[in-house]
Amino acid sequence: MNAGGSVMTIPDSRLQLDNKQIHQEAFNRSEDAILLLQGEIFIDCNPAAVRMLHAADKSEVLNSHPADLSPERQPDGRLSSEKATEMIITALEAHFHRFEWWHRRVDGEEFSCEVTLTTLHVVDETLLHVTWRDLTEEKAAQQQHQLLEAAFRQSPDGIAIAGVDGIIRTTNEAWARMHGYSADELPGRHISLFHTPEQMEREVEPFNQEVVAQGGHSGEVGHVRKNGEVFPTWMTVTLLRDGEGVPIGLIGSAHDISERKAQERRLQESEIRYRTLFELAPNAIATIDLEDGGFVRFNRFAHEYLGYTRQEFERLKVTDIDITESPEEVQQHLQKIKQEGHDVFESQHRTKDGRIRNVEVICQLIEIDGKKFNQSVWRDITEQKRSDNALRQEMQRRTSLSRLLEISLESHRQEELLQRFLIELLDQPVMKSRDQGAIFLANEAGDQLTLAVEHNLEKYFISHCPGVPFGHCLCGRAALQGKPIHSLCSDEPRHEIQFPGMESHGHYVIPVVSDGRTQGVINLYLDAGTEYDQMDVDYLSAAADILAGALNRLRIEKKLQQHSLLLEQTVNERTRELARAAAKAEEANLAKSRFLANMSHELRTPMHAILSFSSMGMQRLNQATLEKLGAYFTYINESGGRLLLLLNSLLDLAKLESDRMSMEYTASDLQEIVNQCATEQMARLEERALTLEIVPPTCETRGRFDSQRIGQVIGNLLGNAIKFTPSGQRITIAFSNGTLLCGRRKEDQNQCHSLQLSLRDEGIGIPEDELETVFDKFIQSSKTRSEGGGTGLGLAISKEIIEAHGGMIWAQNHLQGGAEFIFEIPLAQEHDRSAHP
Repeated sequence: MNAGGSVMTIPDSRLQLDNKQIHQEAFNRSEDAILLLQGEIFIDCNPAAVRMLHAADKSEVLNSHPADLSPERQPDGRLSSEKATEMIITALEAHFHRFEWWHRRVDGEEFSCEVTLTTLHVVDETLLHVTWRDLTEEKAAQQQHQLLEAAFRQSPDGIAIAGVDGIIRTTNEAWARMHGYSADELPGRHISLFHTPEQMEREVEPFNQEVVAQGGHSGEVGHVRKNGEVFPTWMTVTLLRDGEGVPIGLIGSAHDISERKAQERRLQESEIRYRTLFELAPNAIATIDLEDGGFVRFNRFAHEYLGYTRQEFERLKVTDIDITESPEEVQQHLQKIKQEGHDVFESQHRTKDGRIRNVEVICQLIEIDGKKFNQSVWRDITEQKRSDNALRQEMQRRTSLSRLLEISLESHRQEELLQRFLIELLDQPVMKSRDQGAIFLANEAGDQLTLAVEHNLEKYFISHCPGVPFGHCLCGRAALQGKPIHSLCSDEPRHEIQFPGMESHGHYVIPVVSDGRTQGVINLYLDAGTEYDQMDVDYLSAAADILAGALNRLRIEKKLQQHSLLLEQTVNERTRELARAAAKAEEANLAKSRFLANMSHELRTPMHAILSFSSMGMQRLNQATLEKLGAYFTYINESGGRLLLLLNSLLDLAKLESDRMSMEYTASDLQEIVNQCATEQMARLEERALTLEIVPPTCETRGRFDSQRIGQVIGNLLGNAIKFTPSGQRITIAFSNGTLLCGRRKEDQNQCHSLQLSLRDEGIGIPEDELETVFDKFIQSSKTRSEGGGTGLGLAISKEIIEAHGGMIWAQNHLQGGAEFIFEIPLAQEHDRSAHP
């Protein structure tokens, strides 16, 4: 307003210019990232957006899709490209949309931000005003808060926060549970709730004074549970202050130390028990000075088992009782204990009266009042050493028996087996035997021993003892009695065989017995006067059992060898049979494969025609004439008929194989059926320019059979002949009578009159090796397989029908060329088999 009172008007263009400059300045200076979105492309952005994306300039941002500035997928698993489009559509429809989104900076870093989309209408276009607010720091703060909250909530120690007035603000579950409360019971209660009056006076008030004085304090404080139970805790309390240092509350943590206190009590009790056990232990325990080897402390057993009084033992050192090791070796053990902290070894101690005791020494380095000592436990192992020696000898015997078993299981000639067996027995270090011995074997009659192998025996023995009768001398007596014999000296009366220069010796003679029959004896030489040892005899008896098993095995192997040639011949014959069977199986497999291929073709062709013509009819329903539609239906009907015929063949075969096809046996004329089939096939005959000659019958053609099924057989045979006979040739059908075996069982030998039909073509014929297999399911002749198609079921169905009538069918090649199929059925059935379910 001016002095004259008139109004000055600013031009609209100037006002628009000023507004545009103001908006542009606000856009550029805004600390929030602002972008403009046209369609789904960013067309502008402010410097804050460039900085937020760590971009060099706008060029790295503009002309990009929101998904280009985002990871491939958002946290919910959806593609950023799809979800971005959905968010844009939502904003355009609602004019405003705010949501959380994950973006990706130019350097690849992903970050979360809050996105706000607002519609702008500029001239004739609608744009989206986009603002981004980086949530990285906010997310981090939330995560930190969540971590602190989780630490407070999940801490195994109880935590409580109270005001300076002692009123509880909050507690975690552990604090409440420790005192027998639920967490929601405690806010607003005073901290005195957790202490008895005595605890408040004696422990809590002095504790709180330290907290106030120092700003925090830790120590043991007694607490009380809701049920009145008193328990100790280790408390840590910190004084909370505001920004100006004024106290505003307390935070305390408490850990129930009841178990720790109980452990301390148990430790004290354990110390008492240890001292008692130390003194009463069944082993000697001594604490030894590492420097001079003197005894610092020892229990009663340490001096009593060596025969000393406590006063006498106090004056001794380790070197005074250990007789195995020198003083230098004792010092080496002490040094090892110093360095490694422990040592275990065996030694010998001398008692006061001079007896020797074997001991196991277990040493451990311990520390008492800052000084290190050797704590030793001496375990008397004198009796154990004796037992160990006996056990070691037993293990040696067992090892030897294992080797003997291995020898017996290996493949050897009998003499080699016996020699190795004898050497192993003589090498047994435990047994006090000489390095001399022999093994005798019994004859088949079981009354004479024969020397089989010997080791280091004098030549006189070999010449005087090649054979020993049962019951004679030591070996013969052991063989007859079936029991071991021990001899102290060769001079005794039982040693009946003597020879010049024989040295005095003893014997172990062990019979080798199997199933109550003596197979031989083992004769080992001993030094004269060697006493009987039951463990030696047990060992030798076990060895004899192993040898008996080995001899039996050799006998069985010999018998097996005798049968091997016959078995080999049998195996070869069976192999040839299996090869023939495998070839037949392979042929059947190939036939099935061909059948499946043919079936696929045969089923697909009519089905394809049905689908094609039905589809054409549906598409042209309103355009085609009735005549045209009728033609489509005709094609569909003909194709369906072919498909039905094929499926009926499959069903017929299945029924015939399972004996479920019913047969209607009626009085019928075979010639009439042939004439009917010829009439049905006349069109095909004329199409192929073939001549069908039906030879007038001079025999009986009437019989009792299923005319429909027999007609099916004739139709199959005639159809095949038409298919494989060259144009201009002839097909001939003739009738005859004959006889064949009647009855379904093999043992039935009754003859019956029959009707016979032969159908001969002038085609390519059938290979001789396929005359029988052409009637198998899925089989077609190799000469016709690739020409006429088909499933290979026609002849198989024909065979099943003829055999169901009690007849037979076969094929042969005619002398003048072409194939001839012949079937024969009974003239009359034994009974009506019209209902086989």
